[in-house]
Amino acid sequence: MRATHPLAKLKKIPPQRLSGLVLLGLGRENFPDYAEGMRAALKPFRVMPHFVKMLNDGVSAMFAELEANNAAAILAEGIANMMPRSLVM
Repeated sequence: MRATHPLAKLKKIPPQRLSGLVLLGLGRENFPDYAEGMRAALKPFRVMPHFVKMLNDGVSAMFAELEANNAAAILAEGIANMMPRSLVM
C-alpha cells in the first residue's frame, strides 16, 4: 500500500482489519492459486477478502494500481525487494 494509506503506519495488520478493506489481487490466469490461498489463510479469522480488481500482469502492474488507487494487496514478503519506494509493506 502507499505510505499514505490509513493502515500503513501499523507494523502488523490484524487479519480482522482486512474485513471490508478494498484489496487488489493477482489474477487467476497467471496466478491460479492466489485468491484461494488468501481465502484459506483468512478463513480461520472469519475474514473474506474483498478483491475489487484482479491483475494478471504481475507485481509491476500491481504496484502501479496500488499507487493509483491508494489500495492494499496481500503479497509475500519476498516482494518487498521489488517494491517502489512509494509503497510500504
